Amino acid sequence: MNRPLGITLTSLYSGLFGAFTFLIGSLGILVASKPSMPSILLPLAALLSLVGVLDIAIAYGLWTFQSWGHRTARWTYIAFVPLGILAIFPIFPEQQMSLGNTIYQLFFAALHLVIVIYLSKPSLSCLYVAKNKSASVVHRQPSGTDA
Repeated sequence: MNRPLGITLTSLYSGLFGAFTFLIGSLGILVASKPSMPSILLPLAALLSLVGVLDIAIAYGLWTFQSWGHRTARWTYIAFVPLGILAIFPIFPEQQMSLGNTIYQLFFAALHLVIVIYLSKPSLSCLYVAKNKSASVVHRQPSGTDA
């Protein structure tokens, strides 16, 4: 099956971002085990690792035309858009807004919005539905005949 360029790019982005996020989250878990580290670091690092695993699963699901991969990718990237916009604003007491963070968050919120719009195209959704419907066809014997 010919894989559309957008699916290839989205799968690669999800896989690379997922691997990087999982690595950073795992390192954060190791660092959080030190007693001198803030207590919030462990749950944040664990969440980052889980997001990495989710993105790797999305990459696999999109690459292999799984309907769950398509649905999961759409809903995950829909959630990432407002989260990216919220991440512009400081949430920790000594954190300040910065131009670099604002540009970074807006860029990725826009990228995730483009991915959501792309994944919502009816012609693309048909690829995932058609593949899964053809894989679930069960061959039955006509009634009244023995095998």
